[in-house]
Amino acid sequence: MLLFSSEKKFKEKLKIIFSRYWLASVFVSISAVLSVIDVYGGLKELNKFTFICFLLALLSLGGSMLLTTMKVSKLHRIAYYLALFIAGGGFYLLFTYGPDQQMIYRYVVSGVFAVLAFLFIPFLFNTDNKDFLAHLKTSLINYLLIIVFSGLVTIGTLILFTMLRYLFEIRLDNLRFLSILYAIWSVFSFWLFVSLFPENFVKAKENKFWNKLVNFVTAYVFVPFSVLYSVLIYVYSIGIMVKGEIPINKVIWFLVVMYTLIFIGYILLFESTKKTYCWIRKFLRVFIVVCSPLLVVYFVAICSRIIDYGLTVNRLMIVTVGLFFLLMTLYFGVNKKVQLRFVPPVIAVVLLLSMFGPWSFFNIEKLDQVGRYEQFLIENQFIIDGHVNKNLRFEDYSGLYVEFYNKSRVVRNSYGSKYVIRYFDEITESKNSSTLNFQRIMDYYMGKVDLSDELNAKEIGPGPGTFWEKATISEESYK
Repeated sequence: MLLFSSEKKFKEKLKIIFSRYWLASVFVSISAVLSVIDVYGGLKELNKFTFICFLLALLSLGGSMLLTTMKVSKLHRIAYYLALFIAGGGFYLLFTYGPDQQMIYRYVVSGVFAVLAFLFIPFLFNTDNKDFLAHLKTSLINYLLIIVFSGLVTIGTLILFTMLRYLFEIRLDNLRFLSILYAIWSVFSFWLFVSLFPENFVKAKENKFWNKLVNFVTAYVFVPFSVLYSVLIYVYSIGIMVKGEIPINKVIWFLVVMYTLIFIGYILLFESTKKTYCWIRKFLRVFIVVCSPLLVVYFVAICSRIIDYGLTVNRLMIVTVGLFFLLMTLYFGVNKKVQLRFVPPVIAVVLLLSMFGPWSFFNIEKLDQVGRYEQFLIENQFIIDGHVNKNLRFEDYSGLYVEFYNKSRVVRNSYGSKYVIRYFDEITESKNSSTLNFQRIMDYYMGKVDLSDELNAKEIGPGPGTFWEKATISEESYK
């Protein structure tokens, strides 16, 4: 209650939460209950529904905020509930179907998508940059306050458990007790997060102190570091141009940090009226254009990596981020009527498209890497005129053997055994995907030698005392 001016104000906030954001509160509560059941019941499949409820809570919160800015009819509410139902079904399908290798990526991207949607949905019909920026700053500040508050509560609880253990010899299952605490605290944190928004959530004047703090940090921390980073990268770029060298891979990440700080600084200071901040904002607009040649270094670095080792999800994401920086450079540097509210939905749509369909990053990666694997087999005469070269044999356990094993293992583990077995069905017992068939392929090219006895190893795969430990090459190029 100390966060509010009076007990009456606190009660008014609670009334707003339960009347305006009741559906989001329900989703958060369900997510919290499912997380506890998961810990106590060991039902790992509940993780999916727990996360879906969390995503729907964010989307419903944004939708509820949108409804407060317009004259709501029954049709609007039906459309709101229908959109949430479709979103829930879409998330379920997204997390249920597809290779296991994609699931972590899908969970992360879906979380980012929900956050961006929460920021954009309330301003679906509001074109005022000042209002959107106020909402962005308020959301950021509220989230940081919740993180600090949650961290303090967690630390205090852990100290309490430790005191009970050593002073009274009471041993508690910390994981289970913390899961209950997390469930209760997640619901309370949501209420606290929402309560920190002003009733008219688009008004920046409700958070003057925090706005000043954000502007100060942006102007005197983000901007100076971004300028310093750009100078160092410019000096490095000139040096490699003189030497005729290709930029190192890590320069990509340095450029990502630099551009992120520049664009964050420009956006957060976009509507600032203070004279000093206005000057910095104008400087940043020019600085964005001045730094545009560094994008050439960015694309040269990633394209050289792609040419050497092919496309992967990480490299496709890096290319997408670079294209986004290029578009934002043109948009902020040339366009005088910038609409900040369009930035989150553009990012959200690209992330959503990257997860499924023939254009998904995983599908593009698979087509490229399997194609390169097939080209490797043809170039090294594993396959001649579409048939297995049965006369090929490895002379030792190094060189081509290691490269073949490495590439085959990466393709098998990443996309399935069928993408390896299908090329060698003539020397295997069947076309079914199995580790046994892959072992038979390796044995065949060594003259059907028992590799386990020959190398004094338990198996051919990765692990201590195995072939992989004795003869290996770096997997860096496949990451």
